[in-house]
Amino acid sequence: MQPDDHRSVGWPGITNIKNKLPASELLHGFTICHKVWRRSKFRAAKTRETGFNHGPLGSCQPRRAAHSPVPIGIARRQQRHRMRGSDRTTPTAKENPLELKPVTPTAKRDEKFTGDVYVNPICKGEDPSRMIVSLVRFTPGAHTYWHSHALGQILHVTDGIGLVATCDGTVIQMRQGDTVYTPPGEDHWHGATATNMMCHLSMFEGIGDSDGVTWHKPVTDDEYLAANSGSS
Repeated sequence: MQPDDHRSVGWPGITNIKNKLPASELLHGFTICHKVWRRSKFRAAKTRETGFNHGPLGSCQPRRAAHSPVPIGIARRQQRHRMRGSDRTTPTAKENPLELKPVTPTAKRDEKFTGDVYVNPICKGEDPSRMIVSLVRFTPGAHTYWHSHALGQILHVTDGIGLVATCDGTVIQMRQGDTVYTPPGEDHWHGATATNMMCHLSMFEGIGDSDGVTWHKPVTDDEYLAANSGSS
């Protein structure tokens, strides 16, 4: 190529360069432009992949879209999260409003109990809940018949002194603040001691339309006296 040759050379980033320079300098310029072109392609590819703009000197700045205040990659993850959560149905306040239940009247229980027993029903769960809760007051000497609960029972004493006894002879004396759990299918009875009243919360779950309680025979006087003497 002659020094007076004015043919232009085409290369990315170079236009209309006249070959009036020595070949070594022209080759050096081509090399620099080629490196710049390759780096720009690399930055564009990384930006598309990560959502961040890889600028000069190793800087890494979030690439922001005109419509989004957050980086593109983060915005896309947030959008996918919203799309996944759009199928979930969350009960609204109108579907399940906060409700104050009225105090239920106290009822005297005679069937399946010995002595004077008074019950205040607190809660009988509606589907899907199966929880049944009652406040039960036993006068001195009052107690339940033998019975069992299909899914177990929890007794929490709020006042007085009471007893829980099982068929194998186990007797637990429970006082205010104590909580006793009877396993599913465990035959037992509970009530006040012979000389003290007792009040407890009874909590258990029903099965289907049934309360899940299986009642048996009454507690004999000897069984009750033995439990009182064994717990003292």
